[in-house]
Amino acid sequence: MRVDRFGPFAPVLAACAILSGLPVRAQDDTEQPPAQDKSALRAALEHMQRLELRNADGQRIDPVERPLLSYADPARINSDGTFWAWGKTGRPVAFLELFRGSPEAATWVQSATLTTAQRVKLIIPEVGLWQPPPTPVEPRAIPDAPTPDERPTSRLRQIKDLSRRFAAHEFWDPDNSRFELRVLVRPVLRYSDPTANIQDGAAFVIAHGTNPETVLLIEAIGPSLKEARWHYALVRSSHAEAHVELDGQEVWKCERANAVNHGATRGYWLFLSPVEEAVEP
Repeated sequence: MRVDRFGPFAPVLAACAILSGLPVRAQDDTEQPPAQDKSALRAALEHMQRLELRNADGQRIDPVERPLLSYADPARINSDGTFWAWGKTGRPVAFLELFRGSPEAATWVQSATLTTAQRVKLIIPEVGLWQPPPTPVEPRAIPDAPTPDERPTSRLRQIKDLSRRFAAHEFWDPDNSRFELRVLVRPVLRYSDPTANIQDGAAFVIAHGTNPETVLLIEAIGPSLKEARWHYALVRSSHAEAHVELDGQEVWKCERANAVNHGATRGYWLFLSPVEEAVEP
């Protein structure tokens, strides 16, 4: 299979050619996604390489080459699910959830979430453009958090300990029922950006099973690691009404998505696009 035309996804697509249903590794120190059929993973990768996220100057924003997570949610008829991010340095610029209603479905279901104060546009073949307004993340200090450790492995333990202080639930169909969510044990992405005062950071998925519903960001923010303090921020990745608690107290919620708070000119957009014809190996 030729992979040179697939840009930043080329190494992963090449690996897919020899995969035998093995799980895809996410970033270092992250949750390992479940095994996924290699043809389904290839289809998702080939779809993602057709999407182009560009900044206000027209420069392409590179995606993280591999899915942060792969999942399925049979209860909600979600199949071949993958979770992606754009931006290889620092906090992701945007997240995207991608799945089908069934393995045979001819349509991709996608939800995109912007997490930056810069203007971007996502070019989606056969669909159009996503041009949301700047959607800055506003981290809040985590009370009673330890000082970030100078050792990366110790900071990862701190990050995981802090994530366990969060709990979440959502209201969704049928009949706007309540569903308990869980914070996945390991972050799906680890990052840093000292130029933006992010000395260390991690993204956790808050999930229905393993289906991403909300993203929890935990970051050591400060002009230096010695002066940094742990902060958190939350962004939606679902149509549902979501609630998140820290130490038993609600600290964040998002209303159920509707025509007012989501769409192609909003910071969150759920949209459909056709499944592309498979590329023969």
